[in-house]
Amino acid sequence: MEAYLVWLIIGVGFFLLELAMPVFVLFFFGVGAWTAALAAWGNQSFRLEIFIFILSSTVTLLLFRRLMRNVFSGGTKKPEQEKKHEMVGRRGVASREIRAGQTGEVDVSGSFWRAVSDDDIPRGEEVSVVGALPDDEMTLKVVPLGNLKKQEFT
Repeated sequence: MEAYLVWLIIGVGFFLLELAMPVFVLFFFGVGAWTAALAAWGNQSFRLEIFIFILSSTVTLLLFRRLMRNVFSGGTKKPEQEKKHEMVGRRGVASREIRAGQTGEVDVSGSFWRAVSDDDIPRGEEVSVVGALPDDEMTLKVVPLGNLKKQEFT
């Protein structure tokens, strides 16, 4: 059997083992084996094939493991990396009264949104959007504009 076929089979074996034991290290040995198969196909010496296998496995492991692990494991975002709601910072007017802890309605940029607040906000009062509910991005968290101004100066 040709040496390059042996290296290709070894590489496939590493890829299959990676599927069975997802530690995301064996994948890079498979890449190294396939790189060594290229060397064997070019009629290089066995010592050079082994050197290429070790070198390419180590280099790809060190350079790409963290990146590839995040890609294939569906890496989670840290809270500071989460996308800020597009309405944060915009100002609007309470189109319906908002009682503390209950849902009301605000007009922001010409659109009506469900809104919640920790404060009572009468109809017609100006508000500022500070976020959205984590489980419902269509419901905005708002604060009375007067409270926001007070917070800025204290």
